[in-house]
Amino acid sequence: MAFSGKYEVESRENFEPFMKAIEMSNELIQKYKDIKGITEIVQNGNDFDVTMTTGDNVIHNKFTIGQEADFGTLAGTKIKSVANLDGANKIVTKLNSVTCVTELNEDKLIDVSASYSFSHQLIWFLLLCPSKDFKHQLSGCSVVIVLCKLEFIPAWF
Repeated sequence: MAFSGKYEVESRENFEPFMKAIEMSNELIQKYKDIKGITEIVQNGNDFDVTMTTGDNVIHNKFTIGQEADFGTLAGTKIKSVANLDGANKIVTKLNSVTCVTELNEDKLIDVSASYSFSHQLIWFLLLCPSKDFKHQLSGCSVVIVLCKLEFIPAWF
């Protein structure tokens, strides 16, 4: 499946408890807890170019499946990791103690980040599919991203 598209946060679960568990500052938690982020993904084979915009914060991550890359976080840090495919529609990345799984599911990108006994989920809906033949490509434009969107570390994005 192709992950390419532009996605907006539809819902999130356990944001504040998860962010506290991974020791994100209260200042950053309060700043980002109610913001509906936008993520744009351009996939070319195993190469990904991901831009996440959350309020005034823009994180740009470029990576290739199976190769080490730097992944930016909401806190402004970079973490080295490797993004791997799990089947055709999941990307899994481990960022320090956080495992991020991004799954493409029809027109939704589901992002689950887990650390110890805490987890956080983001559901993104498709805003724009880059395909010329929308009907034919619709299933290829649905995504669940291992985007570990916030300092729970934007996993592969």
